[in-house]
Amino acid sequence: MKKIVFLIIFSTFIVGSANAQFAFGIKGGLTISDNNIDVIPDTVTDFIYGYHGGVYFKFGKGLFGFQPEIMFVRKGTKLNDESSDYYRQINLNYIDVPLLVRAGISIGGSELYFNFGPYVGYAISAKIKENTFDAGQNVWTTEEYDYDFDHDFTDQWDGGVIMGAGLRLFEKLIIEARYNQGILHIANDNYTSSNNKYLNISLGVQF
Repeated sequence: MKKIVFLIIFSTFIVGSANAQFAFGIKGGLTISDNNIDVIPDTVTDFIYGYHGGVYFKFGKGLFGFQPEIMFVRKGTKLNDESSDYYRQINLNYIDVPLLVRAGISIGGSELYFNFGPYVGYAISAKIKENTFDAGQNVWTTEEYDYDFDHDFTDQWDGGVIMGAGLRLFEKLIIEARYNQGILHIANDNYTSSNNKYLNISLGVQF
């Protein structure tokens, strides 16, 4: 009797999972990030290269689905002093949780899909690199130190919206591009604006 009950529960779980069309995958790649932080005169911001990686889960079948993710993302920006040979690079390491609507169109054995939705992120660590050009020795010197969130930022939370598109090829391979626009002000009160903005270019595998 116990075996029969177990088989019924197991079969119900399998059928329910099939109907839900659950899938998951891993992905990672290049992040190109910047920040619209207002800066002192003669200083401009510039993008930096970072990286990202993590897992995603896909629920639903047909045209629309739901896709939550857990991602590590290196964000940040570069502050260039136009009046001297000096720049400061800010590297911010976040855990992001996107909650996305996914719309997909089957094309032969492939799928073209689009993602849109919010994300929330929490900075787990950060570093500042101060780079100065020594004209006498004709070399760049670098000083690196950990970010002091209590001093440099009001808190470690980030959040915003995501839009992107991707291709699923051969039922497994994922190629994706995605723009992320932060809407939370992450800097302290010395700055009137400071929002993360970054582009993710990813490769992944769906199971």
